[in-house]
Amino acid sequence: MKKIKIIILSILFILFLASNLLAANPGELTDVHYSFAGDSFSIDYLKMAVDYKLTPINNIRAGAAFNGDDFNFFGSWQLNFKQAETARMSIDFLLTDEVNNFDLGKAVGLSGESLMQGKKRVFWQTAYFFEDKLADHLYYRIGLAHSINNSTDLTVSFGNSYWNLQEETIDIGLKIEL
Repeated sequence: MKKIKIIILSILFILFLASNLLAANPGELTDVHYSFAGDSFSIDYLKMAVDYKLTPINNIRAGAAFNGDDFNFFGSWQLNFKQAETARMSIDFLLTDEVNNFDLGKAVGLSGESLMQGKKRVFWQTAYFFEDKLADHLYYRIGLAHSINNSTDLTVSFGNSYWNLQEETIDIGLKIEL
């Protein structure tokens, strides 16, 4: 019950904050990323994430994953400090509804992407969770995106998940630019 109250309060706070930001700056929804992940024997979760560009420096990413039993929610505020045609890097401030069975994960990290030859990009993300009770504090993911057409990328990545830092998975998905 406590977890549900925290999620509801967080959603209300985010909606209140977003409504004030949108009144001052409408921003834009930039892309949606649909994916599934698992190991060689099973699918661990289905995930959807959306990226919202508030300003050239400020982005918000929010999403949910379903593991067959529960939904896990996550969000991040990204401060872009390097933006070029061939590379991007940002500092990320993350919140998750759960991290390794502990409520409300809080983390800070770095993420980025760079163009490769042709229509390929390499992307990566890492974050450190500030929870004393965790055995493992590090989230990481690295992957490759290949352009299928002008607005859609096929993505393949390797790493762990926010809600289970010990289990590594392969993630396959589609990232659609809007």
